[in-house]
Amino acid sequence: MNPFSEFLLRHVVGFHFLTGLAFFVVGVALATCSPRISRLEFGQAARPLAAFGLLHGTHEWVEMFQRITLQTGETSLGVLGELAQTGVLALSFLMLMAFVWWLPALQSVRHARLIRWGILAAPILWLCCALAVALMYSATSENLSALVDALTRYILGIPAALLGAWALLRQQYALRRAGMARLGQDLIWCSAILVVYGLVGQLFVPATSLPSAIWVNSGLFLRWFGIPIELFQAILASLLAIFMIRALNMFETEGRLALEQTLERERQITEEMVRINEALHLKTHDLALLLDLSTRLAASITLEHGLEDVLQKIIQELTFPEAGLISLVREEDRTVYVAAAVGFPADETNGEISLLSRAIVLGELSVQRGLVVCQHLDGVIFEFPPQDAEQRSECRSHQSPLMVVSFPLTVHQQVIGSITLSWSTPTSNTSLSPDEYNLIIGIAQQMALCIENVRLRQQAQEREHVLSDVLRQVVSAQEKERQRTARELHDVMGQSLTGIALGLRGIENMLSSDAALAVRQIRDLKDFSANALNELHQLIADLRPPQLDDLGLAAAVQWYLHEFEMRSGIRTTFSRLGERMERLPPEHEITLFRIVQEALTNVARHAHASRVDVQLKVTATQVSLAVKDDGCGFDVAQVLSLSRNHRMAGRHGWGLLNVQERAGLLGGRCEIISRPGQGCEIRVRVPLPEQSSE
Repeated sequence: MNPFSEFLLRHVVGFHFLTGLAFFVVGVALATCSPRISRLEFGQAARPLAAFGLLHGTHEWVEMFQRITLQTGETSLGVLGELAQTGVLALSFLMLMAFVWWLPALQSVRHARLIRWGILAAPILWLCCALAVALMYSATSENLSALVDALTRYILGIPAALLGAWALLRQQYALRRAGMARLGQDLIWCSAILVVYGLVGQLFVPATSLPSAIWVNSGLFLRWFGIPIELFQAILASLLAIFMIRALNMFETEGRLALEQTLERERQITEEMVRINEALHLKTHDLALLLDLSTRLAASITLEHGLEDVLQKIIQELTFPEAGLISLVREEDRTVYVAAAVGFPADETNGEISLLSRAIVLGELSVQRGLVVCQHLDGVIFEFPPQDAEQRSECRSHQSPLMVVSFPLTVHQQVIGSITLSWSTPTSNTSLSPDEYNLIIGIAQQMALCIENVRLRQQAQEREHVLSDVLRQVVSAQEKERQRTARELHDVMGQSLTGIALGLRGIENMLSSDAALAVRQIRDLKDFSANALNELHQLIADLRPPQLDDLGLAAAVQWYLHEFEMRSGIRTTFSRLGERMERLPPEHEITLFRIVQEALTNVARHAHASRVDVQLKVTATQVSLAVKDDGCGFDVAQVLSLSRNHRMAGRHGWGLLNVQERAGLLGGRCEIISRPGQGCEIRVRVPLPEQSSE
């Protein structure tokens, strides 16, 4: 043995101290640095590894004190003490196996169950071998502790070191995925050191009677390398402590990354909150604007005045338009007219088409197509549905600035008008942003509903006026009819009965003086009474024809047409269609008969016609009545408007309005078709109830 080796052997105690210190540092570092809550798998299973370092360091220091007592001649631990020391060594290796057992990465390994069974089998095998050795040697034998120590290193130390090295190697992949590749390299070094420490440091044990320890022992290592195995173990333990402490920076790095991620999340949340608040503020402003527009339109005296007020509010609130107009569709003839216009210049420039004229044309085009219509400064026009984002983007990306845009006003899938927005001059360059575009779409939808509600409210008010006027006219007509009936009875029946009474009194006086004259007088009275009876029948028929009660609507209409032709000289024809033979409900028959009377009265007074055709068609669900003449004709809208004005002024306004109202009382519809010089046709359709009285 060379002097250097002898020198190293004299200082083996120091090597044990260095080895114990290195493992103790590893244990303390792992115990204090590994967080209780960590996303890394290594942090969740580092506690058993810390226990391994502390226990293994404790074993080395106990070994150091035992060598010191041997060198000083003091009392040693004895066999039981040495066995306890070996138990601490075995427990340290078991903690290293527990580190592998509790590692979450073990769950994803293909042979995880086999590894767990091996970990469970290792301490059982070690106990069995230790008991066998204890039975073979007495408890006081000096070789017993050395034998158990060698078995511990063979059965527990080497497998535990290899499993621990494999587990650390698995963790470096997790560190790479977490963005800590440099710290993963430190774990690779720790894994390599554990492999060498297990295969070499635990294989070369002190020489014992075990067959393997006879040939492969610490003495062989000293002869091969010239240094004691304790120095080699100390060097490996120091390197393991260095690289393990460096690897423990993973927790600090993880915390820093987690803090950065938390700060980034907080920044994103803050930005998102700001964006949401801005969007919420914008939506609140939009909803407030829509509510204000609805309130202005609902509170307006007239529809046109309200629309003008709404347009001014829209132009004031939005950045896009400087002028605007609203076009509506008339319900009578479906023509488009400008209901309100705000902000357009009054004069035309350089003989060109004014901006107002362009806006009117685009508004009518939007109504006809039911699409959004955009016109740019270069004259290019885009048409697309309101929700078509792709074509809207093409319109916005057009090289020429947008000049006029029109949006349809749609209610129940029916276009009732359009809202057109523009600038006061064509030289403006303000673009229509997507937010304002969506807002205008909402404004158009809200305005369409409000306009429809205003129209329905006006129609309801007009209908209330009409119904009250109808009631007044009905009462007046009843009184006039009673006056006419009383006058007719007084003038016709009263005079006739008075004449008959006077004639009978004269006949009574003549019977005794001149019988022949009395007979002639009786004949005259007979003719006179017959005429009076005919006039009474005519009066009753005018009030309510008996044919209507006895024979039904068709017979009553046919009779009345015959009487009308006899009185007016206008030729009449009547046709009845349909297979329904049973009688109609009484209210249907009298109402339709009065409609025929009113229509023929209008023909006699105003039409100057020579022919009237009446057609009655009865089906299972409705009654259709048509009265057509070849008279002079008229403008339907003008006549109906004049009739309404007469009613509102308190003058007589019956005629066509009366026909419409009678049809409406039965839930039907009346259509009047006429033009000047082309005659007139009145079409009435009235629904029938499911069961009619026979």
